[in-house]
Amino acid sequence: MTSSKLVANGTSRAIVIVGGGLSGALVAIQLLHKASSPLSVVVIEPRAEVGRGVAYSTVSSAHLLNVRAGNMSIFPEQPEDFLNYLRTVESLNLSSKDFAQRQRFGAYVSERLLSAQRGAAAGVRFEHLRGRAQRVDLDATGGAEITLDGGAVLRADTIVMALGNNPPAMPFANPDGVEIISGWSAAASEGVAKDDTVLIVGSGLTAVDGVLALAERDHRGAVHVVSRHGRWPLVHADPQPTTLAPIAVSGGGSALAILRGLRAQARRYEAAGESWQIGFDQLRPHINPIWRQWSERERRRFMRHARTLWEIHRHRMPPEAAAIIEHLSQRGQLTTHRGRVIELRRSDDGLARLTIYAASANGRADLKVHRVIVCTGPDLDFRKAAQPVVRDLIDRKLIRLDSENLGLLVADDLALIQRDGKPSPVLFALGPMIKGSLWETTATPEIRVQARDLANHLLRVIANGEAAP
Repeated sequence: MTSSKLVANGTSRAIVIVGGGLSGALVAIQLLHKASSPLSVVVIEPRAEVGRGVAYSTVSSAHLLNVRAGNMSIFPEQPEDFLNYLRTVESLNLSSKDFAQRQRFGAYVSERLLSAQRGAAAGVRFEHLRGRAQRVDLDATGGAEITLDGGAVLRADTIVMALGNNPPAMPFANPDGVEIISGWSAAASEGVAKDDTVLIVGSGLTAVDGVLALAERDHRGAVHVVSRHGRWPLVHADPQPTTLAPIAVSGGGSALAILRGLRAQARRYEAAGESWQIGFDQLRPHINPIWRQWSERERRRFMRHARTLWEIHRHRMPPEAAAIIEHLSQRGQLTTHRGRVIELRRSDDGLARLTIYAASANGRADLKVHRVIVCTGPDLDFRKAAQPVVRDLIDRKLIRLDSENLGLLVADDLALIQRDGKPSPVLFALGPMIKGSLWETTATPEIRVQARDLANHLLRVIANGEAAP
């Protein structure tokens, strides 16, 4: 086993970021911009480029951001930064209301990371190690060692877990000879003939991407979409100022009370000639405080009864995407089924033969398709779906899951909670991994604030000369 010691002498600290998608890149950028004393910032990421992750590695021009360009700056204090990048680097004259291509956002994050490296203070260095973390061992000196899949062992003073979402869970067994591909895979639509029949499992934003990728390839075959609720994400409205007051959220209130308030507010907006979407956007800054105030029982009620409705209203799709889905549905190429797959097998002709329970068809329906694309969204069970390093930390009880097993439990400063209930002095996390602690934690507007605040906290600890963060 080889060993790489990141701290060569006593004057330098090492912060290792596990995961090089958006969350990890934003922490690294903030650290590089703000560190004034010697510091090693190391990102462990198997991809060749830091900053893109799964979402922004797409090469499809049809895949758009689900947030308007005017709210996609990675710097909370510079709201125009992404727009400025598009206009000066990409030579695109987009407005703040437009939805930019996801691949352009990935390029933007990568460029800002390179810029942060070039502008870093003397003694502040950045390193990208291609690999996967397998194990973390805490030591008595207040630091840790990280073992990588290739056998290298890295020394770190602080570790930031930034691994993003877990991949989707396969909702059924994969029979021999049946082609089942994750909607997160770049190959999901590759090799699909123009007249092939495709089944997409799930109808959320990942399914929207799947349909758009097929349409971009001029696919003419039937596309069947099946999900338990049979609902697509709703559509973003043109943002307009409003004079109506937001719903009252003092004390949090129950999930039912908040949903009733949103419905009543939506009726008021419509009566005033405004869009219901404004109400959800006004509530957004209050979502995490509400979530943290709720009891475990209230969270479970929300997850059981209201989560689906919340998701399709909160996580909306661009009008351009909605227009394509509506067009394909109207001409009969796209069929949405409310139901579930109850059997999957390989037919004699080599196709996937599925039996689905479709409520809209009043019973079972049989389909034969050339490809099955799973777009059920991230698997929230970190006990089985997380990357090896997270499973190892959970199995050894070095970190804890939240009560609903939605993610890793963190303190207010994003320190991971240890088995004794105390915040770790070494391990931190941000982004989708902490959804159980902060429900609103998967989009850029929230992650950029977490990255800024976490970097400020870690650098403040270093400046104060503490033995460990």
